[in-house]
Amino acid sequence: MSREWEGLDQALHSICASNREAAAGSESEPRTRRDRIEELKQQVKDGEYQPDIKDIARLLTSAMDPSL
Repeated sequence: MSREWEGLDQALHSICASNREAAAGSESEPRTRRDRIEELKQQVKDGEYQPDIKDIARLLTSAMDPSL
């Protein structure tokens, strides 16, 4: 896996983890990472996904080549 994809994967994982932690406080059973990813895929498919600009910036900067 390239460094760019590793950074994107790490950022997605951290986003999912933080959302899962936030949801765990309000739900009796926490969602799994797979459930959250499937939920996000469905939101994108339905045109309902509203990305957070800070998350996008974090994804982009984590994928940048530090030698540039």
